[in-house]
Amino acid sequence: MNAYLTYGIIFVILLALELCYFKVADHFNIIDKPNERSSHSTIVLRGGGIIFLIGIWIWSAFFGFQYPWFLVGLTLVAGISFVDDIHSLPDSVRLVAQFAAAAMAFYQLGILHWSMIIRKTGTMTATVENSLPTIERVESILISQCMRSGTVRTRTE
Repeated sequence: MNAYLTYGIIFVILLALELCYFKVADHFNIIDKPNERSSHSTIVLRGGGIIFLIGIWIWSAFFGFQYPWFLVGLTLVAGISFVDDIHSLPDSVRLVAQFAAAAMAFYQLGILHWSMIIRKTGTMTATVENSLPTIERVESILISQCMRSGTVRTRTE
């Protein structure tokens, strides 16, 4: 199949899906009303970025699933972002999803291997556990110096 024809078909599919999404978003009231921090002054539809994910999936269907871990990570982030557009999610959920997606992308590129993750996690845990007593000693020295100089006052004063 001619490359221009393939790209034309993908373009038409994505355009039709985008127009369908506008109708769905309008029907389910997935909108963003402007406030004082907004960069827009009129009501806009939210969640349109999901079309980029659909575009990547369509591209993968046409040209083969060459990057499965990248695709899974991208789907994870796009799904979390879409749900966050509909109703707000805690930052911790988004952060975990983004770290997981980054790890999948690194793994796909051959930069990161699961054995390395396990070794690094163990090393970081041991380092943090070993440094806690030192941090507590430094903290107690700083607090005692501040109390002597009168910078910090106790509640009884």
